[in-house]
Amino acid sequence: MKVIGRYVLLFCLISCTSSYNDIVEYILPKEYNFKVLSCEESNMLYFEGVDNSGNIVHHDIPDYWDIKSNYEIGDSIIKKKGEKNVKLVKPDTTIILRLGGKDGSLSPEEQDSIYRELTKKK
Repeated sequence: MKVIGRYVLLFCLISCTSSYNDIVEYILPKEYNFKVLSCEESNMLYFEGVDNSGNIVHHDIPDYWDIKSNYEIGDSIIKKKGEKNVKLVKPDTTIILRLGGKDGSLSPEEQDSIYRELTKKK
């Protein structure tokens, strides 16, 4: 019974790690820079915003960074291509939202380890 439990635990750790890798690989090429006009919340966050040129933009953003509980209308959401963090710019402060996982935010060490692995492959 103990041996089976170890294999199940090992399988779970491998599965969880690969899902984080998939998430990071998905978000690295994404780029956002807009002021929030509205948001429809569902499985993803469907933002309508205005970019620096005054154009209306629409972005579907997964809530990997816990944006849902932090944004307000009028805030700016900024993510540069190749980066894994999102800046949520409020009138009086800027919040750096780090990539989260199923059990909350990943530690900086976990994020850096996954980021290094993904950028090494490319």
